[in-house]
Amino acid sequence: MTGCTTGFIVLSSSYIMHVHTYSYRKKGDSTRIGGDNGRARPCAGASSRPDPRRDIDAGSLARVLEEQQRREQHCRTRMAIHAKHLRIERWLALAVVVFLVSALDFALGHRVAPISWGLWGKYNATSGLALKGYDPVAYFVSGKPVEGTRQFSVDWDGVRWRFADAGDRDLFLTDPQSFVPQFGGYCALAVSKGFTADIAPQAWVIYEQKLYLFGDANARAEWVATLARGSLKSAEANWRNRAPRSSPLWWRLL
Repeated sequence: MTGCTTGFIVLSSSYIMHVHTYSYRKKGDSTRIGGDNGRARPCAGASSRPDPRRDIDAGSLARVLEEQQRREQHCRTRMAIHAKHLRIERWLALAVVVFLVSALDFALGHRVAPISWGLWGKYNATSGLALKGYDPVAYFVSGKPVEGTRQFSVDWDGVRWRFADAGDRDLFLTDPQSFVPQFGGYCALAVSKGFTADIAPQAWVIYEQKLYLFGDANARAEWVATLARGSLKSAEANWRNRAPRSSPLWWRLL
């Protein structure tokens, strides 16, 4: 009885092992008991299982790449902003240069400068010719601006004055101070504000038997309108306090 029982158990164990091995093969499990020189092959399902170490490395790599891209984008953005600022600065510098050149050209062309600098001399003269060649006596005698001629000209106080005829010339020589324009022939409105400026011979006015010239009709109208508020007194005070041209340039620029 004992022998039969033992044999039955052995046969049953063998059968169960055979069925178990067959079921593994049926399911596609590549694990084999024995065979292949005892080497076990990995299961087919093992490749589909996630590898935690591989997932962590991939995630870290993704984060590194993302951070690198973010930094590169930030760097490109800053470079673009910097380039934009450089372009703006260049345009601003160009605008400043153009403005300064234009202002200098205007100042030189219209003889604009602080009176204290004394850049243009005592008289507003071009190439030594006063009043742009107009006859100063004609403003009093004819009541209008008249151009003088080379035939009737005279040198007085370092500049040349032209006249329309011999009568005006001779009248001028009797008392030049009564006919020369005030403030050296510069714009009276500009002088009242502390500057010198060129004039237009057609913009003039005789006030208290003295000739005043202006840059244009608007300047004349403003100066006349502000006479009661001291435009004449301001001009006279500024002209008296001007620095002589013989003084050093550094002193005149102060």
